[in-house]
Amino acid sequence: MADLESSFRAHVLQQSSITDLVSDRIYWNKVADNAVLPYVKLTTVTDNPSYHQQGESIGRSKVQLDIFDDDKGSCNSLTGIIRTALSGFRGAMGNYRVRLLVRNVNSDWEDSIRMFRRILEVEIGYAI
Repeated sequence: MADLESSFRAHVLQQSSITDLVSDRIYWNKVADNAVLPYVKLTTVTDNPSYHQQGESIGRSKVQLDIFDDDKGSCNSLTGIIRTALSGFRGAMGNYRVRLLVRNVNSDWEDSIRMFRRILEVEIGYAI
């Protein structure tokens, strides 16, 4: 999964509509202590590879994207931009052939960290 994670992040960073707003502030699992808003946190929820006699060949992974900002409108806008940029993508991503399906999951004010959070779930169907 590690190579797919790297490939997914690299794919997101290639989308100028996203990087125009977050630059390279797209993190796996742990956000930098000094992260500037807005930013995106990526978390692998599931990874279900399928195997045959020669090893892994196809699979399905689910990645959660947590989008953070201190303004609700900006957070919602960035979420829409990410959804549009990723939804329905089919093609090469690193060494993988992939298909992406994006779902909205949740929207919330995170009182403990004093910012808005939107959650997208991306299902990645892949073949090696």
